[in-house]
Amino acid sequence: MIGAPVPVWIPTLGAVANFLLVVPVVIIVLNLFGTLSGRYRALSGSVTLRFIFVSMLGFVLASALNFALSMRGFTQIAQFTLLTGLRDWLILYACFSTAMFGAAYFILPRLTEREWRSPALVKAHFGATVVGVLLLTVGLAYGAGSRAGC
Repeated sequence: MIGAPVPVWIPTLGAVANFLLVVPVVIIVLNLFGTLSGRYRALSGSVTLRFIFVSMLGFVLASALNFALSMRGFTQIAQFTLLTGLRDWLILYACFSTAMFGAAYFILPRLTEREWRSPALVKAHFGATVVGVLLLTVGLAYGAGSRAGC
């Protein structure tokens, strides 16, 4: 809303409210990664944990981008680029969807009392998800940089 026909205090209030989220986000990130501290070898044995780890990384990236987009100087340059779309896709796909995939791969075998028929397909799904997140992130970030004249 920088440069929009609204009073100056409205975008400023939005930026202040967004920066009030810094402390909760830092606490959540420390809690998530503190849970894994020293146990990163568990990632190699659990596809579910890998999905959750990708979700945690997506949350960190989306939060950092959200804080960057709250700064007036940065937003004046980046508000008409693809960075806001990148933030939204990071939240939706890299954070939420991968967490739901991991939850499904954890919960469904326990509910049905049956293992997945093909663990190779579960690993292929994880690989395709990571490739999709990377292509989406790199593509939108490159597009945002090229549109901003970087």
